[in-house]
Amino acid sequence: TVNNLIEWVAEAGIDGDKTLSNGKTYEWDIFDGSTADKLTVTGNLSLDGNFVLSLNGYTPVVGDSWDLLDVSGTITSQFDSYSIPTVSGILIDITSLHVDGMVRVLSDADNDGVPDLNDTLVSITGNATVDSGFSIPNTKELRFELR
Repeated sequence: TVNNLIEWVAEAGIDGDKTLSNGKTYEWDIFDGSTADKLTVTGNLSLDGNFVLSLNGYTPVVGDSWDLLDVSGTITSQFDSYSIPTVSGILIDITSLHVDGMVRVLSDADNDGVPDLNDTLVSITGNATVDSGFSIPNTKELRFELR
């Protein structure tokens, strides 16, 4: 605890139920594509206070994920606020944090803050062979549409 305002989570383990306090800031550090601070609770977890995700110089890529909350019981409520770093071309998705404790990195190629079909842009340098015998010469961009 620093000035009783910020609590670094690190590898914290709580035996039983835990309530994260209103008015406090809880910071999770990301170290690489799969390693981060984790709060493990053997009972129920009630979320409150402010959530901060710190990348510590790491640049996430699509497909990275972190299990920040490992809770045996149920996770109730949500944090009062979320501070999530912005990285061009990706979206750090916290929508299931209060459900399964996971944070995932999704594609956001158009930087609109929404993972959708507009993010399916694939860059190709030189020639690309899509299927046997079908060649796309000197293509710089190829857009796929999912149906």
